[in-house]
Amino acid sequence: MIQKETIQAGVGALKIRTFLGALCAGVALAAGASAAPPPVEAYGALPAVEMMRISPNGDRIAWISDVGADRKLHVADAVSGQILHEVDCADIKLRALEWADEDHVVVTATVTMTYVRGISTAGEFMQVIALNVPRHSLIVVLNNQPDLIPLVFGAFGYSSQDGHTYGYYAAIRRNNLRYKVGATADLYRVDLDTDAQLFVGEGAFRDEQWLVDPRTGAISARALTDEHSGEWRVEVDGNVVDRGKSDYGPARVEGFDKDGVGLLIAEPTAGDDLIREVSANGVVSREVKDGASINQFEIDRRTGRWIGEVRESDRPQVKFFDPALQARLDTATAAVGPDKNPVLVSYDDDLSRVILRTENDNDAGTWWLVDTRTKAVKAVGQAYPDIPADQVGAVSMIDWKAADGLELHGVLTLPPGKQPKNLPLVVLPHGGPQVRDYPHFDWWAQAFAARGYAVFQPNYRGSAGYGEAFVAAGFGQWGRKMQTDVSDGVAEMGRRGVIDPKRACIVGGSYGGYAALAGVTVQHGLYRCAVSWGGVTDLPDMQIAAYRGSGSRSSDATRYWRRFMGGDGPKSQDLGAVSPAKLAASADAPILLMYGHDDVVVLPRQSVEMANALKSAGKPVEVQVMPGEDHWLSRGATRTAMLKASVAFVEKHNPAD
Repeated sequence: MIQKETIQAGVGALKIRTFLGALCAGVALAAGASAAPPPVEAYGALPAVEMMRISPNGDRIAWISDVGADRKLHVADAVSGQILHEVDCADIKLRALEWADEDHVVVTATVTMTYVRGISTAGEFMQVIALNVPRHSLIVVLNNQPDLIPLVFGAFGYSSQDGHTYGYYAAIRRNNLRYKVGATADLYRVDLDTDAQLFVGEGAFRDEQWLVDPRTGAISARALTDEHSGEWRVEVDGNVVDRGKSDYGPARVEGFDKDGVGLLIAEPTAGDDLIREVSANGVVSREVKDGASINQFEIDRRTGRWIGEVRESDRPQVKFFDPALQARLDTATAAVGPDKNPVLVSYDDDLSRVILRTENDNDAGTWWLVDTRTKAVKAVGQAYPDIPADQVGAVSMIDWKAADGLELHGVLTLPPGKQPKNLPLVVLPHGGPQVRDYPHFDWWAQAFAARGYAVFQPNYRGSAGYGEAFVAAGFGQWGRKMQTDVSDGVAEMGRRGVIDPKRACIVGGSYGGYAALAGVTVQHGLYRCAVSWGGVTDLPDMQIAAYRGSGSRSSDATRYWRRFMGGDGPKSQDLGAVSPAKLAASADAPILLMYGHDDVVVLPRQSVEMANALKSAGKPVEVQVMPGEDHWLSRGATRTAMLKASVAFVEKHNPAD
């Protein structure tokens, strides 16, 4: 059984105190510049300001600050900058921040658990904290009900009724736990001031989602997915209005359609979701297939209606359907300066006040508050205040072709003040693998660039953002074409004279860590060293972990990994042929292995197996274990330690000068 005191320990350090005055130092803009590169700590620290959000009326701003070991949630008056609230967050792993209404700020945090009976063999589990700003009080959601596990298994919006503000959360009853993984969650309405709970919907599958009407608090629809078969259906009042089958995860009801009457339904595919607007009686009024590249929906928090979307591109493109809203966004963008490539982060209900974020060749990340009525612009925070503008490396997109002719794209970061000619190289493939890199400030890439390296972040086949066919081209290509896509890009930059291909190291985390290790085991003669953070080393074992974590050999997770990795299961010899841990004796460059002790995504045993195999083969290897760290480098001290170690290792084996 889960011990309540263990759960509470994850958020027990939260304290409330009121603090009046100017905006905190973490929000002040850095001034001046320096010719010397900043210390590694300036890049490894968590952002000084992050998750900045504006309230529905536009009168308040909330954000997270991190100054040294001092991590806080702040709420301030949007006009005067006066701090209304400051909450100590200690080392809590904060994941998201949003406003439920004008008075309530809701923060999502996670805790690592290696085993929760009936739910997962290991996982990162969600907790929710709600802060009432005027009352100076907070609650931990689902923390006072002995019949429920005090964890949240899904959040489904907010509604204000009769003077109360409610959040809608999926929770698991203690008597629903089994020794076999597979417990289902039910939907509860939770008072964000008292934590009083009301049961409102029974769950039938583990992958179940509800659409709650924010105007009434009523359940308008629910999406049910059988993870074993992939079959899904959407119901309204018990009647099926849409159905299908997907091997890529559960279908979702994202909100109401553009008219506010029908439903907006997303069906996962290999690439972009298949989007449908469906009426309450099952009539499909609009279908958007793969290629439209909608990677985020803008939903009106007052009505739940679909009002805009973010289109996939190198720079996110936000489009509101209402011309008046789009005009206000255009006004904000113009006020900050289109040349700064501002990105919309948060907005009030009518876009009278918006928060934009910029990152470019001389900007490590700045937050801007814009009043679209007066066109007043104010810089309200900087992500990395210790990195001067002239020490931010230029970032651009580059193109090349794979050996089989597939067109590929990636990000190139150049060292500040150096000509792009014959540079030493750090290859930094992203994790996922089904995500992508964008031309923006990347703390890991910029730390290397500041020390004289060109940094190449390839969007190899299998990456997201380029359509379904591009993702599918990566299926079965771990260690094969996904790997040679990377080295083909290195070779092309060498032919252009930008880098010296004989002076290259490869560094990465998660799948990127796998690619780094495969670069010196599956491939040879390419890199002077390899650095892996939480990288996959044994593909058969990774598939076994997926089976155990989901409790089934036929779950969507296990189907997904089988498809992407290739082979016909953990016993496949094809998987062993591209597993770095099985090829350690052929490693042709020094290797640094680092991993978090609490990693529940790529289990620590993956790195331990690789380290033991390298040591047995007499190969040069260094190992660093980060206590208390997870897969995502969530803690500032650990992130800095990882970065310092990776930079030092590369400088040792591939010096920039």
